[in-house]
Amino acid sequence: MITASVRRFRTLQYLGWKDLVRLTIALFESGPNYSLWEVDLSHLHRELFNIPKDKRSLALIIDFIMSVYRDTHFPRAKIWGDKSPLNSLHLPWIYKTFPEAKYLHLLRDGRDAVSSMAKRGRTLEQATYKWMRAVKEAEKLGKRLSKNRFLTVRYEDLVENPHDTMNEICDFLSVNYTPDMLDFYKFESTKEATTRSHHSNLKRPLFTESVGKWKERLKKEEQIYVLNRIGPTLKRFGYD
Repeated sequence: MITASVRRFRTLQYLGWKDLVRLTIALFESGPNYSLWEVDLSHLHRELFNIPKDKRSLALIIDFIMSVYRDTHFPRAKIWGDKSPLNSLHLPWIYKTFPEAKYLHLLRDGRDAVSSMAKRGRTLEQATYKWMRAVKEAEKLGKRLSKNRFLTVRYEDLVENPHDTMNEICDFLSVNYTPDMLDFYKFESTKEATTRSHHSNLKRPLFTESVGKWKERLKKEEQIYVLNRIGPTLKRFGYD
């Protein structure tokens, strides 16, 4: 919903602040997963209406909304974040909205990413284009930001060497790392993660079985097709 609200906000800035607050909150409330949030955002209207003019921004509206969710379900959490593959395709818009945010880019071997998308119905052309575009957008933003604002982490490093990788991520986010973070599957999660079938793997510990799946999923000629298009980018990120 963050990507949708960013795009909507940019086209409606001619409206007054109260209308923008109402529209942004309504956009979240009408989202496909909002029924799973189990929160009430109605009180935010008055709070946001009274924000001084020099403090008003879309980032502030979204922060208020996400903070309500965080404080309701995860009161011990210090920060909130938004994870969606779609975000990588709209980074210029998101960055304009959140210029002070930290950006964590989770990169997966393009061959596995492409084969996974193809399994879900995309053509190889569509899948390779989407992966390349997402990586290019992330690279552009990474070059623009300092190392304490942008971090790329390979998915393979996370699942194969979780303790060191999580230490790196937590250091980047200024959060203390504790080993029980890797027991995430034992703790309460978001309702979206526990009720959607495509998130079912979040109910189990980190695993490495998905690394290199492209070797099984892609035929030889398909592997060649993919490598011809994304090979140089794969090498740049250390993939053989």
